[in-house]
Amino acid sequence: MDFALSVKEKPKTDEWYTPRSSIEPIIPYAKGKVWCPFDTEESYYVKCLQEHGIECEYTHINNGVDFFKYEPKEYDCIISNPPYSKRNAILDRLYELNKPFAILLNMNGIFDSKCRFELFKRGGVQLFIPNGRTNFFQADGIQAHPSFQAIYVCRNFLPKDIVFAD
Repeated sequence: MDFALSVKEKPKTDEWYTPRSSIEPIIPYAKGKVWCPFDTEESYYVKCLQEHGIECEYTHINNGVDFFKYEPKEYDCIISNPPYSKRNAILDRLYELNKPFAILLNMNGIFDSKCRFELFKRGGVQLFIPNGRTNFFQADGIQAHPSFQAIYVCRNFLPKDIVFAD
């Protein structure tokens, strides 16, 4: 198959799933009830939290719940892997909600946007930096071996502003 043709035909998607190995290290920092706003019951975020005895509510746009229009009645923090194409709007909303959060984002470009720089400067930011890269995957088993490292961008979530994790 022609490589250029196969790349062109493949639809772009923000629906990439996070492996357990990139979720387990952040779980000990979760406090109280967690909202996973970009997840279904099949998400490893949901499964890992529940396996650790942490109550969580999960919502997903495919189930008719829009992160920008919905907020659970009771929750203590947010953990998830959001769609990267909407990261500016998602970060704005997270700061508006004013709850502790940890979201997994592409480390490249986190600080190169003026609006993100100003948001972090004004509202504070914490970083949880795992050792190594995350190999995301899709429901059909396709894996991505990205050239970037994914890190958790957090606010009021960690005991200190930068945490390095093995």
